Amino acid sequence: MKKSIFILGLSLITAFVFAGSSFSANGDGVFVPSPTGTGGIDYSNQILKVKGLAPPQKGAVTAGESRILQLRVTKADAYRKALELIKEVQVSSETTVNNFMLESDIVRTKVQGMIRGLKEEGEPVYLNDGTIEQWYTFPMQGNFNGLIFDQIIPPGTPPQSPSVPFTQGGQAFSGLIVDARGLGAKPAMAPKIFDEDGREVYGSAYVNREWAIKEGMAGYSKDVAAARNNPRVTATPIVVKGLKTSGQAKADIVISNTDAEKIRANAENMTFIEKCRVMIVL
Repeated sequence: MKKSIFILGLSLITAFVFAGSSFSANGDGVFVPSPTGTGGIDYSNQILKVKGLAPPQKGAVTAGESRILQLRVTKADAYRKALELIKEVQVSSETTVNNFMLESDIVRTKVQGMIRGLKEEGEPVYLNDGTIEQWYTFPMQGNFNGLIFDQIIPPGTPPQSPSVPFTQGGQAFSGLIVDARGLGAKPAMAPKIFDEDGREVYGSAYVNREWAIKEGMAGYSKDVAAARNNPRVTATPIVVKGLKTSGQAKADIVISNTDAEKIRANAENMTFIEKCRVMIVL
C-alpha cells in the first residue's frame, strides 16, 4: 500500500527535468524527476531510477506465464526510459550526456550497453487492471562516470594548477560546502565554482580524475547541516554562500571574492579540491 502511494505521488510530479527543470528533494537528498514521473536522477547518491510498466500479455496461457512475460516487458520499458533519461543528464552547464553520444559512436554504444545493466529495486506492484509496475536502478558512479569523465578529463591528465595561485598562511579546510539555496541552481556531473571576477575556484581541470570517477565531482544535499555531516567533506569544511548561478544550465555557482580568497589562502586546500570534497546545497 505504501509503495503504491509513493508511486502515485511520484507520478503527479510535472516539473520539467534537468537543463530547464526544477528539482524535488528526497529526504536530505536531491532527486530530479523525469517529466512523466516514471523515474529520475538521485543526484545525492548518483543513481538513475526508472519504472517499467507492462500490461497483461496476449497469448499467455496462465496468469503465471503472463506475469513472467510482463516482467520481461517492464525491463524493456525501463531500458527505453532510462536511455532517454541518461541522455539529458547535465554534465556541465553547457553539455549533456547526449552531446557526447552524438559526437561519438563509441560513447553512444557504451552508454547503451551500460544501461542494459539496470537492476530491479523492490518488488513488482500488481495493479487492478493487471498491469505490472517494477522499479529499476542504474548506478552512475564507476564505469559510467569513467566514460563521461574520459571525455572531459582524458586518462593520464594530471590536475592543473589554478589560474590564481594558492598561497600560505590561511586556514586549511577539509572540504567545501556551497549553500546555493534560492538561486535556482541545478545539479550536474561536473559543476564549476567561480569568484565574482569570473576566476575559476573549482572545476574539472583541478580534480584528480580517479577521485572524480569514484566519488563524482560534487555531492548534493538540500540541507546545510546534512552536508556538514556528509563524510565527503569530513571534519572541518568551509561553508560559503552562493551569490548567483552561471552557465546556460545554471549548474555553475558564483561565490564572493572574499570566500574564494579564504580557499586560496592555503595551498593545502588544493588537497580537498583534487579529491572532490565539495558539497552543494540546493
